[in-house]
Amino acid sequence: MNPILYRNHVICYLKESELDALSVLAPYWGLLFNKQELFIEPGLSSQTICIKNMQKKEQDHLADILAHTHIHFVESESDLLLEISERNERHLPPISLASGNLTYRLKYANNVGRDLQRMIHQNIWLPVRNPLLTLTFNNVGLDEQKEIISYLVIQFFLRDQMKPISHVPFDVYSSLIEKAMRPINPHFSLLQEKLNKKIWPEIPPEIAQNQEEQNPSVDRHILHEQKPTPFNPFKNHSPSQSKQINPFQSTKNKQSSTINPFKRKN
Repeated sequence: MNPILYRNHVICYLKESELDALSVLAPYWGLLFNKQELFIEPGLSSQTICIKNMQKKEQDHLADILAHTHIHFVESESDLLLEISERNERHLPPISLASGNLTYRLKYANNVGRDLQRMIHQNIWLPVRNPLLTLTFNNVGLDEQKEIISYLVIQFFLRDQMKPISHVPFDVYSSLIEKAMRPINPHFSLLQEKLNKKIWPEIPPEIAQNQEEQNPSVDRHILHEQKPTPFNPFKNHSPSQSKQINPFQSTKNKQSSTINPFKRKN
């Protein structure tokens, strides 16, 4: 097991396979991981952000969510100026991002299955990296707004460090949230844990193994419902053993007496 350091303190112990996963997951969490020296460091310590039109209470909570990144919230000149706008109109999309003369519709997915690449940021992706952006929310809750802003800020500054993560096993990802992310920042960790709870768990290994032993053809991850074989009216069936009646079959004539109406009775 390898001791992992954050701010000169050991926060967890990880296996070798978990080190590789943490290397690619860290930028999505606003962190950088030095695999050789085994330490985690904030990913945005030299960056500044200015957010306009956001209530102080909500901005303070947003600062807590991003505290582990060490980004600096300022009120004047900054590396990223993000202006927030709120609407409540039916004809508008839930989330739109304006950059210059272009407006993009962003997709926020509550259920993205087990695709970690889409799930880790709720399918929110920054289409353009412009230092002046306007983010419009249309009938979107405050908690969801702060989550979306957090992911967009991390992507704005760390997009170049982000690599594909679809190959990371889901159980390893889930374990690293608890071992590495939670001790660093429980506020941000809650966002990731919330996603984790939405995913339907896989079949427990002992049950899957038992199923494989009983029926090796059954996929350990997918249960196929056995359907009855449909009746085929054109299939040749075995002849029935019951006797068939042939109406044209000749039968033996019975001896019957013919009545002669002219015969004299004795």
